[in-house]
Parts: sequence; C-alpha cells; structure tokens
Amino acid sequence: MIPDFNPNDYDPDSEIPDELLAALLIAIPTFENARMNTLISGASKNYLKGTKIAYERLGEKFVSSEVKDDVYKFLKTYQAQINEGYTVIQGEKVYWLRDRTLNERQKIFDIVKNGIIEGTNPNVTKKEFQNYFKMQKSQAEAIARTETAYVQARGRDDRYKQSGVKRVKWLLGKNPCPRCQNYGGHIFTWDSLPGETPLHPRCTCDLAPVLDPNEKETQTKDDTQKSPNELEKIIRDYETSIKDRTTEKAFVFDKNGNVLINKAGNEDSVHFTKAELKLLKGNILTHNHPGESPFSREDIKLACEKNLKEIRVIDKNGTYMMNLKDGSNFTKGLWDTKISTTVDSHINALLPNYQRLIDQGKVDAWKANSAMMNRAWTRTSKDVENMEYSFIKGVE
Repeated sequence: MIPDFNPNDYDPDSEIPDELLAALLIAIPTFENARMNTLISGASKNYLKGTKIAYERLGEKFVSSEVKDDVYKFLKTYQAQINEGYTVIQGEKVYWLRDRTLNERQKIFDIVKNGIIEGTNPNVTKKEFQNYFKMQKSQAEAIARTETAYVQARGRDDRYKQSGVKRVKWLLGKNPCPRCQNYGGHIFTWDSLPGETPLHPRCTCDLAPVLDPNEKETQTKDDTQKSPNELEKIIRDYETSIKDRTTEKAFVFDKNGNVLINKAGNEDSVHFTKAELKLLKGNILTHNHPGESPFSREDIKLACEKNLKEIRVIDKNGTYMMNLKDGSNFTKGLWDTKISTTVDSHINALLPNYQRLIDQGKVDAWKANSAMMNRAWTRTSKDVENMEYSFIKGVE
C-alpha cells in the first residue's frame, strides 16, 4: 500500500514554513493521484487493443461487447495493483510505484529544505525543481510504455487462451536484447513459455498464435562461437533480471550463450527434472540467492556430480563464480576426494567464532552463515588444486 502523505515523515524538524508545507500537502497527492489515474484510465483501451490484435491473428471478428466482462475483470485486478503500488512482472509483485512515490516525496523535500538552509535564491530552487521533474517526465514515459505493453499483452493472451490456443511463437521486437534474441522464432506452450511479454522494461517482443499443428520453429540455436567477453555479457544480462527476485531462478547456458534451461523455484531451491539434469554437463549454471549469500554446499556438490563447467550465484551484492582453472568440467571424484572434506573442515573451524558473534547479538544468523561460507569457499579454493573461486561486485 502506498502510505498516505504525511509531511512529518519527510520534514520532522519542521524546517519548512507552514504555508509552504500546506501547499505541498495539496500539490504532492494531486500529482501522485493524477499519475495513478492516468495508468488506470488507459488500461481499458490498451486491454481492448491487445484483444483486438489477438482476434485479427486468429482470423476472428472482433466484437467489443463479447470481451466486456474480460475488460471489467482485468481492470478490477489492475486498479487494485496500482493502488497498492505494484505491477506483476513474471509472476512476482514489483513495488515500483510505491517505492518511486516514497523516493520522490523525499527528493522534493530535500530540494526545498536545502534551499531554505543554504539561503538559495528562489529562482535557483525553482530551476532544480524543473530539472528534477523533467527527469521524472522521461522516466514516467518509459514506465507508461512498459505498462501499456503489459496491459495489451494480457488482453492478447487472455483471448488466445479463450480461443483454445495451445502454442505461441515468440516474435522479436525492434532492437531485441540478448535475452530475447534467444527466444525469437521459438514455439512454446503456455507452461514452457520463458516469461510473459514484455519480458523487461522497453521490451517490444510479441507472441503469435500457432494454429498449424505442423508448424516448426523458425530459429535454431545460435552456433556462433562467442568470445569469453561476449559470453560473460550474455550471462550478466540474465543475472541482472533475477538478482532482486524473492524466489530462486536458474538459467543454464551452453558455450555460445544459448539458454538451455530457464526455471523458477521457491525461496531456497530450484528443482530440476532428470532430463534437465542431463543438460548440465559441460555447461554453465547461474542462479540467484534471495537471501544474499554465496554458494551453498549443495550448489558445489551439484556442479561436481553433474559435471558443470562453471557454476555462478548472484545476489544483491554481486556474482560469485566457481570453476576449474584449466577449463575442464567439475567431476564427482573431485567432490568425493577433495572438495567435500576440505570445505567441511573449514566450516567446522570457522563455526565456533561465528556462533559466538550470533550469541553476542553482534550479527544475525543469516549474515553470519553467509560470511562463514564465503570464507570457507575462499580457503577451500586455495587448498584444492585447480579450483577457482571469484566474486564480481555488482552487475552492470
């Protein structure tokens, strides 16, 4: 829920004159309500537009009265989302509107307070406001485009499903990102679809119904040999998309950056089928840890047992990577004879110190475990020949 506007939350020291506070008390909620109403009022038209596109592709006649109930149902849900300050992206609530609103309120007060404290000329303060809202206008336009695409896509998909469409083809938009390029021309069922469109902000990809049961994919995997830098960029683009998730998600890449597996999990794991596990050999697995932590013991055990070339984990701080220096695959024998016993010995040596910090209330259990595992893997990688453990701060 977006909190009601309370000036004391942003100016508890009452540095702003009462008359100016009264003006802000009116202006700020008016601005916020206008933005929310703009999104909601355009939703009906955009949903209908998406539905109309679906009708045309299905070769059916568009009759707006037939989708009246669908529009009403969607609008009811969408309005509730906007009022709460979030949008559903790839099945998760993203509180962009709530967070943006709170940040904007603080920024407005900072500009006013700094002007008063520093005795800034009112014209200079006015110019700061103009520059700030000019930037907000640009960002708002990008958000509006993404929201428009999101609403249109929901109208399109709802009509496809109601018309019995079982498979869809991914159509690339203009200037597609590396992530979307992997999906262009591929045919998916609703269950195997890698994500809803738009897949990310400014995404212009589309889905077309596959009506011919014999239709095949129009694009195969990219077999172009990628340089290490090119491959790293592809992987990092995907990692950027999952680093802030509240549940785990994993991607498996081949040496050319093709996505072999795209799978979501729960708060602390991703489950792979037997068929998916066979795809791990010689490839690169990356996934996110919502709790901001490096590799678990189970992560590296999986890498060894399934012969991964590299395993990675990303959290809000950056990306942890584990591989072998000579470029070979991990092996089960390496885990059984060296890694497991070495990391366990380091964990046992480190545990008493971290447990004492927890007992003293100097650190919570989660952060203590994260720090302990990071040190344990650092030490293990030095003790086990050919093993490399590294960290890249942040994600571009």
